[in-house]
Amino acid sequence: MSRVTDAILLAGGNGNRLQPFTFYTSKHLLPIDNVPMIFYPLKNLQLIGIKRVFLIVNSEHLEQWNSLLSKYDFEMEVIPVIQDRPLGIPAAIQCCSGMISGKSFLVALGDNVIIASNFLNKFSENLNDESSAAICGFNVSDPRAFGVAKLDAQGNLIEVIEKPAEPPSKLAIAGFYKFPISAFQIIRELEYSDRGELEVTDLINKFLSEGLCIFIESTSASDYWIDTGTNESLVYATNFVRDLKKNSGISIAQFEKLNLN
Repeated sequence: MSRVTDAILLAGGNGNRLQPFTFYTSKHLLPIDNVPMIFYPLKNLQLIGIKRVFLIVNSEHLEQWNSLLSKYDFEMEVIPVIQDRPLGIPAAIQCCSGMISGKSFLVALGDNVIIASNFLNKFSENLNDESSAAICGFNVSDPRAFGVAKLDAQGNLIEVIEKPAEPPSKLAIAGFYKFPISAFQIIRELEYSDRGELEVTDLINKFLSEGLCIFIESTSASDYWIDTGTNESLVYATNFVRDLKKNSGISIAQFEKLNLN
């Protein structure tokens, strides 16, 4: 059983690629099939045994988030944390400095849909190492929009390269990570990139350079991951979930509503 009980779930940002919908709501509240996008990473965190989630949100959407969170039983404590400006994943993580109770914690991106029981089982098996980070890779046809795994001749991960024009592999790094508590100190020492952000690849590569990063590659054909940050990917994910539910008869990313009567 994992001793990791805390997670940081990123649901801030401007969602520019999903305008005009993000003019009036968070992209993470947009629907994928019959539930908000955010339910998919929340369900994975619940399944993996997380008990407390720090939800990074924009202040302008806080009322909407509170309304949603008050109506469901997530079987976890979900605590909104305001991020003033989106300055990269490490900057969002740093919003929770001093809040994490254990020696390590999970980080999930709110716009990444992962439906992969094989992957989650493999990830869970690597949570007890409290000094190492853990990241995951999924094979994609075009990884140029993501952080991409660079492997040595023996197939070991040696570097993660952010949005490379010529990817060194087809392995994209998905938005589901584990970091030890030492990540907060490392983040304080990171420099801003040319994009004006703190890059999660820099954080990952720091742990890689010290031999303290576990790489979990998804090798199952039944594992599914998609970044739903565009209109096209949002529709694609909805169609996939509907087909999966229809063919399997299983429910996906469902939580019980609270009895508020």
